[in-house]
Amino acid sequence: MSDPSITSSQSSATQAQSSTDPSPPATESLSEDAAPPGAPSAPVRPSPKPPRTRARIIREWGLVIIIAIAVSVLMRIFVLEAYRIPSASMVPTLEVGSRLIVLKIGYGPDDIDPGHIVVFENPDPITSNSGINVLIKRVVATGGDTVQIRNGRLYVNDILQTENYLPQQGMTFSTRPIRGCDNAPETHLCQVPEGSVFVLGDNRTLSQDSRYYGPIPADSVKGRAVFFYWPLDRIGRV
Repeated sequence: MSDPSITSSQSSATQAQSSTDPSPPATESLSEDAAPPGAPSAPVRPSPKPPRTRARIIREWGLVIIIAIAVSVLMRIFVLEAYRIPSASMVPTLEVGSRLIVLKIGYGPDDIDPGHIVVFENPDPITSNSGINVLIKRVVATGGDTVQIRNGRLYVNDILQTENYLPQQGMTFSTRPIRGCDNAPETHLCQVPEGSVFVLGDNRTLSQDSRYYGPIPADSVKGRAVFFYWPLDRIGRV
């Protein structure tokens, strides 16, 4: 038989050793979905946008249309404007039905030079019986110039003008005193006042121009014709 005192002593020693031995530290377990320390966090997915309603689509398109109309109006008033040629007064340079773009912005009275084709307010819309409020002609002289018509030819400051743009055998005549000049009204002579320009149609026999209503105010000029866009075979600069 074993000695009970020895058994008890051994048991006590075992308990003492167990209590004095430190237990191993607990290890922290990582789940498969957890990011390791120091790793960047996963991006946050934005929540889906709500579907566009019909009312929202109508509002958006309405705003686009309003902006487009406003830009078009401003362009027409201040920058560019399209014109259709209604008569034969500028043939062959501008055929009836031709369409062109007129430059407005940056083109003022000080920019007008002889040879420019310009659009201007009709100075005599009532007596001309045309019903047209805007005309298009070629500038042949500016303020301070002297225009003379001799034997069917045009002279400016006593210099014969080379006008290759006239119809074949085109001639220039005047049958009435030219009004609005610095000199007394004469049939074949006009001293153009400062601040005015003298305009003629290229088709002289069918054009009512400064020979009929005199020089026009330079500030009545709306712009200069710069570009054909119709007919298609004439697309390009005027």
